[in-house]
Amino acid sequence: MNRSLDALFTKLKWKLHELCNKLLSIQQKIESLEQDLLLNQQKTSNSCAIPTLIMPEKEIARSHFMTLQQQRQAALQSEQKVLIAQQTRLNMELKMLEKHQAATLKTQQQQTWLKEQNTSDEWILQRRDTNEN
Repeated sequence: MNRSLDALFTKLKWKLHELCNKLLSIQQKIESLEQDLLLNQQKTSNSCAIPTLIMPEKEIARSHFMTLQQQRQAALQSEQKVLIAQQTRLNMELKMLEKHQAATLKTQQQQTWLKEQNTSDEWILQRRDTNEN
């Protein structure tokens, strides 16, 4: 049973590590998308400040591009929320496993101590019996 618990513990740690890596990459993607959005919004506001000829095709393409970027950002943020929830669940499972292992170790130590005490008591009784005879 110890081997299976150790294997489960290792598996959960690996999953947690993979989730942390995925979460980090998603956070980096979100940050880069936010920077791109800000840059594009600045370019858009600068281009709107200069009175020029309005070209509907360009405006539609620009609007479509901004909408796509915002959708990508929203998708990444929802994926980030899912990964954070999974990370929280894995952390909870790891804590539960650690508590279980600690409790198992404590009971094993108590059982070992009791066996040693019983052995010691039996030895003392045998010595008394041999000394009395």
